[in-house]
Amino acid sequence: MSMEIVIKLNEQDLEHFRSAMRKIHRARRDLDDNTIINHARETIREIRQSDAPEYIQTRIGSLEALIGLLTNSHWKISPGDRLKILETLAYFTEVHDLIPDELPGVGYLDDAFMIDIACQDLKEE
Repeated sequence: MSMEIVIKLNEQDLEHFRSAMRKIHRARRDLDDNTIINHARETIREIRQSDAPEYIQTRIGSLEALIGLLTNSHWKISPGDRLKILETLAYFTEVHDLIPDELPGVGYLDDAFMIDIACQDLKEE
């Protein structure tokens, strides 16, 4: 039996998550864009081969689309949108984020939020 849970985040809640993304990205500022992208791709491969929860498995496609926005020359994204995507990827690849990824069942919950927030912020793209 599955269960659907809906969580409504107000603008203050969303800013809290965006702030966490920026903080992790700044902490990893020694990494160039390609390193962040490659690390995200590696993490995606690991998750696809794991027993990660369905809620994160279903968001991997969105994450791959965000990577496509960065790497496909046909997309002309603004520097601000590029930064948002890189912040999301940096957050996603950080194991010790708001909810440590190794916690069974819920470890990727915050990552799922971050992916959804980034997609919402970039829905026009």
